[in-house]
Amino acid sequence: LGMVRLLGRSRDEAPHEDDAERAAEARSLRETRLFLVLWPAFAYGAWTIFVSRYGAATFTGLVPLAAAVAVFFREVEESDRAYWPELVVVALLAGLVLRDYALYPDSPLRGLDLDGLEVPERSVFNPTKAWAAIHGAFLVNLVLGLGSQPGGRPGVPPLKAFFRSQWKRSGGHRSWLVLLGLLCAATLVLGLAAFAAPGALGLTTIGVKVLKGLFFLTPALVAIAFLIPNAFAAAGMLGRHRLAPLVLAGALFGAYTAFGFQPALSQHFSPRLVYDRYNELRAPDATLLEYRVGGRAAGYYAEGELEELNVSSQLVSRLEAGERVWAIVPTDELSGIDRTYRQRTHEHLFVADARSARQVLVTNQPVEGRENENFLVDVVRNEVPDLDHTVGGVFDGKIELAGYDLELPHDGYIGPGEPLVVTWYWKVRQRVSGGYKVFLHVDGAGNRMNGDHEPAGDRYPLRLWEAGDVIVDRQELTVPANYRPGTYTFWIGLYAGNNRLTVTEGEKDDSNRLMAGRLEVR
Repeated sequence: LGMVRLLGRSRDEAPHEDDAERAAEARSLRETRLFLVLWPAFAYGAWTIFVSRYGAATFTGLVPLAAAVAVFFREVEESDRAYWPELVVVALLAGLVLRDYALYPDSPLRGLDLDGLEVPERSVFNPTKAWAAIHGAFLVNLVLGLGSQPGGRPGVPPLKAFFRSQWKRSGGHRSWLVLLGLLCAATLVLGLAAFAAPGALGLTTIGVKVLKGLFFLTPALVAIAFLIPNAFAAAGMLGRHRLAPLVLAGALFGAYTAFGFQPALSQHFSPRLVYDRYNELRAPDATLLEYRVGGRAAGYYAEGELEELNVSSQLVSRLEAGERVWAIVPTDELSGIDRTYRQRTHEHLFVADARSARQVLVTNQPVEGRENENFLVDVVRNEVPDLDHTVGGVFDGKIELAGYDLELPHDGYIGPGEPLVVTWYWKVRQRVSGGYKVFLHVDGAGNRMNGDHEPAGDRYPLRLWEAGDVIVDRQELTVPANYRPGTYTFWIGLYAGNNRLTVTEGEKDDSNRLMAGRLEVR
């Protein structure tokens, strides 16, 4: 929109044949506008050529784009009207950006000269709520600035005056108003019933949810009808400065990006915090072992002696020693190292720092005053706890599904569109070779919900399971909103490609699927 405004001609550029000074100013303004159009065009061309030949590069034409937006905003401030078409366009674009930032947390980094950067998974790094708040503040100020008029004119008649005028118009209008009032009253009454006695209505879970939402519809519409005109009127009272709050919202956006988002993200790529924790906890004469870390970060950040190792058996042998040993290992290799360590000591490694998505600080003894941050403590156990649902099915005589716990939003049932958490407990009788995964089919009422996955959130595959281990496999699912009420069955098994482990104990079907339990959808 800003570039379109630059290509147009403003009233300040009108010919002034009778005034040489004003004519010179108009010509200078036209040249400046043309320059602001050509600058990003040539910058984009140069950037495209460079990227096609040499790879990622930072786009340098942001200054003229910012100037184009500033020219557009200045025109809005000097005008006496609201810019509703432009408001709709920029609001939709701002919503699209918010969606991108929520779904793809690395979006803000795509303008930087970075190749192959992968943002950690959402369980480790999830700035969605912060982005929503920052974008929301920017979007609200954007809407108020473009949709308001100088002088504080609300632009929408007050709600009371509007209904009074409609009532006086004709009998037909009065009938529509009465019908509207009855509908509003019905939504309030049914909504109260949905909150007070949902079971008495005889509706499905999604139907009850709809009625609960309708309960808030009438108050929300009334509040919006009062709030929106007053909000635009308040913005219009700023007159020529009604876009000033937008500048503050933009500054807030930039401040969060520079001092919130990027530093939080950098913690997962820079090992400095891990080394700082080691420097804090180590003894004066301690030696730090580095296992396949690479780089020279330790030389800059770590204090004391360093020793590099590239063979896991050497590392585990050192960790078995009686005295305390410190080591930094890649996060994606922690599972394998911890498994070998447990085979020899029957204990988990103590993880003293797991803030980075790439490296963790481990030791062979607990650290006083600190909790073990090793996720495997909760994933790999020695005994099966008390279970809500016992199964006892066995695959190939080697892997037993002891049972599962079920977390539902309601007592004993779930509704369409709602999430559930099922925690499977696997007991390993013998090791299983091969890259087997877990498949889950939730079948019923002509529907199937698929829950195939790598155990423990892709962090502890079946190939690492040892005899005697109890694996805690927590899985989150959401029942699709179009599922019909009914009883659904959990069918579960282990597969690798087209092969499935045979169900040797437990209720099964002819496809080597173990019947694990049932789920009530209402």
